[in-house]
Amino acid sequence: ECEVLGFDTIAVNTNALKYSPEILEHANMLVVSLSSMNPKDVGDNFGLSEIDGQRAINNIRKYAQERDPSSTQMVVNAVVTGDNIDDIYRVANYCSDLGILLNIAPAIMPNGRPDKRLVGNLEYQRLIDDLKAVTHVKEFVFSSDDISGAEVLETEKFGIKLLVER
Repeated sequence: ECEVLGFDTIAVNTNALKYSPEILEHANMLVVSLSSMNPKDVGDNFGLSEIDGQRAINNIRKYAQERDPSSTQMVVNAVVTGDNIDDIYRVANYCSDLGILLNIAPAIMPNGRPDKRLVGNLEYQRLIDDLKAVTHVKEFVFSSDDISGAEVLETEKFGIKLLVER
C-alpha cells in the first residue's frame, strides 16, 4: 500500500528479535538496533534474555545475507555509552563483514544531553578517530554541543558508510 500512496522510502525499524523475511520484499530501508555483540548485553538492552540477544544478532546476519542490496539498504544503529565503547568496535566489524551501514550515536540522557561519560572521554575520541582512520570523511555537520555533529564516512576497503554522531 505504501508504494500505491507514493512513498519514496519505506523504512522499517526493528530490534531483529523476530525474523520476518517479508519485510525485505517491501522495505527499501531496514534499520536495526545493535550496540553490542555480547548476546547477554543485547538481551539486557531489550529487557530480555541472553538467548533473545543471540537471536537478534543471528537475525541481523540473516537479513543482511538475504536482502537484495540494490533494493533494500540496511543500517545498524549503535548507541554509544560510557560503558560500551569497546563493544562498538565489534559491532563496526560485524557490519563491515556483512556489508551493511552503521550509524553511531551517543546516548542521549533524559535531560536531552549526551551521556556525560562520553564528553572528554579519550576512549570515545579514539573510537571516532579509529573509524576515521579506515574511512574518509564525506560530510561533516557541526553544532555547538560538546560532542554533537554528524560525519558521514565511507569505508574505502569495504564500501560501507558510517554515520557517526558526536
